[in-house]
Amino acid sequence: MSINFTKKISRYTLHVNIQMENEIVILFAPSGTGKTTILHCIAGIMQPDAGVINVGDNVLFEKNHNKKKSLPIQKRDVGYVFQDYALFPHMTVKKNIMYALKEEQVMNGLVKELGVAPLLHKYPQQISGGEKQRVALARALAAEPKVLLLDEPFSSLDIDTRRQCGDLLRHMQGKMGIPVLMVTHDRQEALELGHRFVTIQDGTVTTLDW
Repeated sequence: MSINFTKKISRYTLHVNIQMENEIVILFAPSGTGKTTILHCIAGIMQPDAGVINVGDNVLFEKNHNKKKSLPIQKRDVGYVFQDYALFPHMTVKKNIMYALKEEQVMNGLVKELGVAPLLHKYPQQISGGEKQRVALARALAAEPKVLLLDEPFSSLDIDTRRQCGDLLRHMQGKMGIPVLMVTHDRQEALELGHRFVTIQDGTVTTLDW
């Protein structure tokens, strides 16, 4: 995945240049610096002011003096796990996972891998935070995305549940072989999960050297 764009936010203009292989890259920066904006631009929720975003040969966004292209969200093949999980409260766990499903056999595999089989007929309000996180991850992966975005996905979980969910994330990333861009404020979590680390300094994304 190649991400190279600019986007004006309240504090400054973001200058984003991240090149990713099939790895977990951690975006570790203070609140208000534009981390979620970067994820939103990749997912198609927001649009950059200029630049290009592509996954392999698939151009998700491109804008310069001569050209503008922006794929709609549903055509980007991007999985997104939000901080608040964003599960549909009126749908069972099974229907949540099947929402963007391409093949039911994919769901069966994910249900087994992520251990959510006992939850399929429950509603989001009936399950714990850790269970919601696993369901949200299953839903994001059910569409077989080419890239996965996570916005502080474990911030509301206790330490043990956070570690379990982190282990699941590493396992699924390794199995699916896709780029994962994850936002976190937790240094230890970043060190445990990330292959590489980037931060935002004065609006520019730079490598974080720990």
